[in-house]
Amino acid sequence: MNKLVTKNLFLIASITSIFLSACNLGDGIMERNEEPLASAYAKFQELNENYRSTDFEVKLICEAQGYPHPIRVFPSINKQWIIEADAEKNDETQGDYIFYKLNGAGNITDTLYLTYKGYWAELIDDFMVFTNYEEAYYTTWPLDGDTTKRYFKVLNADLNWSAVKVNQHIENAKANSKYWF
Repeated sequence: MNKLVTKNLFLIASITSIFLSACNLGDGIMERNEEPLASAYAKFQELNENYRSTDFEVKLICEAQGYPHPIRVFPSINKQWIIEADAEKNDETQGDYIFYKLNGAGNITDTLYLTYKGYWAELIDDFMVFTNYEEAYYTTWPLDGDTTKRYFKVLNADLNWSAVKVNQHIENAKANSKYWF
C-alpha cells in the first residue's frame, strides 16, 4: 500500500473512532438544562404509575426496552385496546412480541406471546394476520381469544389465469370486499 492510501485509511479510522466514542458517552443527552422549573410548573407530575389525579388513574401494564417503538397501542373491537410490546430482549427472544388485551376499564383480559418466525402479526379489525413466503393465515384473537390458524385461500396459485381474469377478480374484490390481498 502506498503512503497516501495508508494515511487516508488511518484518518478515516480515527474519525470513525472519535464519532463512535462520542455517540456512546453517558446517557446520550448532549446538554442538560439544570435551571429549576418556573413556579407555574411546580405541581406538574411525571406521567408514570405514580401519577395521581382525581380525573383518571395511571396503571403500569407492561415495560419494554425495545427500540424504536417498544410499546404500541391499538384500538380494537368491543371497546377494547390491544397493547403490543417487545418481549424481553435477549438472543432467544429477539423479535418476539407480547400482546395484552384491555377492556374499557383498563384491566387486562387476555395476553398472547408470539415468537418471531421471520414475520410479525398485523392487527386488522377482528383479526391478526400472519403472512410470509411459506404461509398466510389469520386468527380471531382480537375478537374472541381464539388462536386457531385459518389459512387464506390463494387464488391463481399456479399462475394459469389470463390477465383479463386476474383483473376481473381484483376489481370484484375492490368493489365487494372490505379487505383484499
